[in-house]
Amino acid sequence: MKTAVITKPFEAKIMDTKIPFIKNDEALVKVIYAGICGTDIDIYKNEAHFQVKYPHIGGHEWSGIIESIGKDVKYLKIGDRVVGDGLVSCNNCPTCVYGDYSHCPNAKSVGTSEPSVDGAFREYTVMPERHLFKIPDGVKMIDAVFTEPAGVAARSLEQVNMRPGHVVLVSGTGSIGFFAVQYARLMGARIVIFTGRNDKKLEIGKKYSFADHTINVKKEDSKKRLKEILNGNEVNIAVEASGNLQALKDMLEIAGRFGKVSIPGSYHESTTEIDIGIFPAKELGWIFINGIGGAEMFNKILGLMSTGRLNTGGLITEIYDLENFSEAMELKLESSNSIKTIIRIDKNYKE
Repeated sequence: MKTAVITKPFEAKIMDTKIPFIKNDEALVKVIYAGICGTDIDIYKNEAHFQVKYPHIGGHEWSGIIESIGKDVKYLKIGDRVVGDGLVSCNNCPTCVYGDYSHCPNAKSVGTSEPSVDGAFREYTVMPERHLFKIPDGVKMIDAVFTEPAGVAARSLEQVNMRPGHVVLVSGTGSIGFFAVQYARLMGARIVIFTGRNDKKLEIGKKYSFADHTINVKKEDSKKRLKEILNGNEVNIAVEASGNLQALKDMLEIAGRFGKVSIPGSYHESTTEIDIGIFPAKELGWIFINGIGGAEMFNKILGLMSTGRLNTGGLITEIYDLENFSEAMELKLESSNSIKTIIRIDKNYKE
């Protein structure tokens, strides 16, 4: 099979690799689409904040069709359309026995940090049944690729107990940021403010993700603009999804009294410049989000997509075939207008 391999930083090649064998509890999935995440770009540039081994096969946002199953697979069948988890649990520790696979202490990531298993930038991938989730009728395969980032966005709001009537500010115009805006609206936010540095992306956030207000922090006096928008209100929930350290510092300052800052992003640098005194002064809370959190969230997001309450409008900015994977990665380094680049693994698939 054809596989996109990052052989070393800034170098990707299409290689012939063997189709993986499946264990009794696993399924072999023919990959249809896979999305390039910011983490994949960090790995390509060798700027990830975690350990990576090269050669590397990434791809943790994907959709596919089950081609064969092991004898112990109970609930899925050949032909089912599925998406996969971002980790593979050991299924042997007390946490797994309890069924809490997403917190398995022995888990391996899918195509990101070590220890890892190969990701989905290849024609076939293998996953245990417990980490596969059926795509409902009505959800297109290409849209299902967004299940993982949409789930991370949703979890970033749920973990800080966002409630109807809250004022929510979201920073960062990647896919997680867009879905955080949408999910805040679904959860009953009174005002949703979306900030970033690209007018085109911010306009998409207003048109498709239903942000009430957008602020270009590069062009506008963001503090003045925010004061005008809030009109005496405070930001209850701030979601920092840009991965920019200055944006994080700004969020801690912007969040109101008793506010919460949720951080589904990752940072390439450390800092000693955060004023810890701001937390007790405002009774401010913060939380870092790492991953979608398990089966419940996967199924929730797929359900919301199937009913049209979450959409991917405007988010797919490029589609590349697998053989052009290297070009796609280079474009992500250069284009400021790119949001989600999709790798089409199976050119013959028709929705």
